[in-house]
Amino acid sequence: MNARLILVALAPVLLCTACTVFKARPAEDSGFLPYPELLKPMPERAPFNAVYVPDPKRMEELRLKYPFISVLPINTLPAEAKIRAKQLPSGVEDSRIADVRELSAYFHARLTSAFSEYDGDGLSADDEPISVRRFAVRDEPTDQTLVLEIAITEISPNLPEVSAVATVAGFILPGSSIIRLFGSGSIAIEGIVRDGKTGELLAEFRDREADKSAPISVRDYQMYAHIRRTLDDWADQLAELAGTVPSHQVKDSLPFTLDPL
Repeated sequence: MNARLILVALAPVLLCTACTVFKARPAEDSGFLPYPELLKPMPERAPFNAVYVPDPKRMEELRLKYPFISVLPINTLPAEAKIRAKQLPSGVEDSRIADVRELSAYFHARLTSAFSEYDGDGLSADDEPISVRRFAVRDEPTDQTLVLEIAITEISPNLPEVSAVATVAGFILPGSSIIRLFGSGSIAIEGIVRDGKTGELLAEFRDREADKSAPISVRDYQMYAHIRRTLDDWADQLAELAGTVPSHQVKDSLPFTLDPL
């Protein structure tokens, strides 16, 4: 059987894999969230896999009352445990753990800037007038602070070598760009919002995103470029959630892009 026939025979399997990657199934519970069993999708408000808000009225009361938000250092322990469980060569394991710690610092910086700079820019012109809330970001929680705790629970980097093979194969086999999906990466997070004064749980959420698909993308050849774009999206989404009323829908990012960079 030649290579073209093999590709045709595998097409249904490849397409199913593509659908799975695009939709990014929720990650398994990492143990970070206090009440993971109570989470459920809330697409009318948040773009995440699942959310839990114990008392929506209390959450909105404090969102309007408190002028500050504090983003704690990103917890990477769940992701690091999964990396170690893969029993990678020691050099590779150390490199992956160093990478996730570097990405956690990047994510923390992006969250800080997103919250401090959010002004409602980008909201649809069709939206009803919305009172946009901007928070001052504090390094340490105070009595009038919403506290955001986030953990990176799993991370799988893009594999540039697979993208390179797919590019070469694309000149030979029609449709072989689907091979690229097998080198696609993903990242999952879990988050908690608390009252900085009492420690009261105000919200929990979890999400998982796969690399965006694109006809041509420079990010396919960089291990964490897609993941950094996902972290950017999450930072902007969380700032929009904090800055808008509960009736406002924060839309999910698209699973594909035409931006080659």
